[in-house]
Amino acid sequence: MDSIGGRNIGSKSKAGISKPKLVRASGLSLLSTGQWQGLVNSGYGAHLVFLSQRNEGHMATLAEVRDQVRREWLNAKRTEAIEKFYETLLRHYTVKVELPEGTKIAEVH
Repeated sequence: MDSIGGRNIGSKSKAGISKPKLVRASGLSLLSTGQWQGLVNSGYGAHLVFLSQRNEGHMATLAEVRDQVRREWLNAKRTEAIEKFYETLLRHYTVKVELPEGTKIAEVH
């Protein structure tokens, strides 16, 4: 029997034929490359997987993510400026919401 993380993921039938392995997607790192394996569970169902190559992850350098960080920072600043603008507008106006007769508003406790 094969196992991942101490869990049984497959076995052979009495005839010696391999039965499908049932693996969670988080167990992909333990699968071998160059052969069909599975069944791998995901949010979309169970899958037969062929892992052609493995690229190990690494901590990204600032140079690799600089553009994304800059975009997110600019977006945060833009959102902050828009909120500040609307707060300034609201100081000069009174907002009154009029509901049709008989409309009930849900209470939040």
